[in-house]
Amino acid sequence: MEESCCLLTVRMIGRDLVAVIGLVAAGCAVTPTPCRYDAGAGTCPICRIDRELRSLGEVAPAPHLKKAPDDATRGLWTGKNLQAEPPNPQLYMGCRPCDCATNNALEPWDEWQAQNARAFFKLRGASAPYPVAIVPGFHSGGAIARYRLRIGLRLLRNGWVAALILSGGHRRSGHNEARYLYEEALRMASDLHVDVRDRLFLEPCACHTLTNLRNSLRLMAAMGLPHGLFISDAQMTGQAALFGADLDTIVAEDLKCPVGRVSFLLGYTPLPRVTDRGSGCRAPLSWSNNPIAFMFPNKRLSIFWVSPRLPVGDTVHTALECGHGSRKLLDCEPDNQDAELDGCLPLLGRTDLACKAWEGSLAAPEAGDNDDLR
Repeated sequence: MEESCCLLTVRMIGRDLVAVIGLVAAGCAVTPTPCRYDAGAGTCPICRIDRELRSLGEVAPAPHLKKAPDDATRGLWTGKNLQAEPPNPQLYMGCRPCDCATNNALEPWDEWQAQNARAFFKLRGASAPYPVAIVPGFHSGGAIARYRLRIGLRLLRNGWVAALILSGGHRRSGHNEARYLYEEALRMASDLHVDVRDRLFLEPCACHTLTNLRNSLRLMAAMGLPHGLFISDAQMTGQAALFGADLDTIVAEDLKCPVGRVSFLLGYTPLPRVTDRGSGCRAPLSWSNNPIAFMFPNKRLSIFWVSPRLPVGDTVHTALECGHGSRKLLDCEPDNQDAELDGCLPLLGRTDLACKAWEGSLAAPEAGDNDDLR
């Protein structure tokens, strides 16, 4: 008797499970859409699979958290051709960075500018597979922010990146997330035996995952960096789900600009892709990366290759073309402020205890913070 295709009868139970998951993932595939930035260019997706990157001459080696790159990989990028002076912050900043003062009130915080200048001069003499890795903050700090930061510090220690971009603003928590990550990085560096002196850039405005991406890519574009890494997590907050859902549509509707390119590189995503089908921002379907595996709680890192450049036909767009985006983003994160002259942005939600409440998140690390990252 013939076996029904609809029943997907597979003799091995394991193979049957993978087949069913494959059909589910295929049903979530993203349909290519016409380029929104050049009507005559066909498609120009933000999310790219690794094969597409290679066809464009990009090299995107997967980093390792415990091993250094080999000699050939280590020299893939060098800072010797960067411009002589740091870029003007007006190119990439759209807010007045602020932070909680000792009296629990918000006040302008300007240390980021000198720190970025020192990190830029250090970067000019560096070489690594990737110039930077972006570490986005988390609005309540704590274990999630430290988890992402620990991944970035290990990549820095092992020589996969030459510097980190610490990204996050102050709106929801009061305390500036980039400053918190900076202070945590200085504290954690000694435990991990990594030198972070002048190797940390600060992006102190972003209050949303999309603007972590946009603002950091603008900083990269202003410095002339061709590509880097974006560090996230797939289960503790589900941040990686935003990339894997349909990033091209989300970027078009909310950022409204050719922000650059993104490609899954290492780790996990809640929605998988099957071979070359689906979004390049999703991890390939595997025994460890599938919807059933996500039913079990675990720390699941996600690392993406990112670039501030989006080739469209004969034109190369960059993240510097990005403005404040949609009204939804503008209400959450005004991006039309002067970084040196405007006042602090108002806090979101309940603000009377925001700065005072943040003190609790600066306590000693929770148990498990120092566990090895698998």
